[in-house]
Amino acid sequence: MGDAMDVRPDWLVPRYCRLDAYHALGRRAEERDAALDILRRLEADSAMVDSLAALSAEAALSGYRAWQIRRLENLPVDRSRVAAGLAVLHAQDGDLDAARRLLDEVAKDTPERLPLLLLDPALASLRDGIGGRR
Repeated sequence: MGDAMDVRPDWLVPRYCRLDAYHALGRRAEERDAALDILRRLEADSAMVDSLAALSAEAALSGYRAWQIRRLENLPVDRSRVAAGLAVLHAQDGDLDAARRLLDEVAKDTPERLPLLLLDPALASLRDGIGGRR
């Protein structure tokens, strides 16, 4: 990931991969730092980023996810393009009902994306019962 970030410093994809890896490994302090890096690169309000940096890792990550959820929900794109990302954010923040509703949307609108999406560790507890799967 470091090489990708060195070669393409403005590219967010490796930064999101690093964030997800830290989440999957349970390395919350590093996950928080990765989230703060993403917020800065997305030019989030610096006072908000500074306030999140002063919080515990769990609280900062919850604030990060809330910010990302608001951002994705307000993007001027078809909801099906952001539903998967929203589902992961909600699941990581513990709102499994919201994640399940979003995954059902993905299953209905873009069913071909569902199998790969369900590999995400954040969605492990939701693998059964999505989009009619049992």
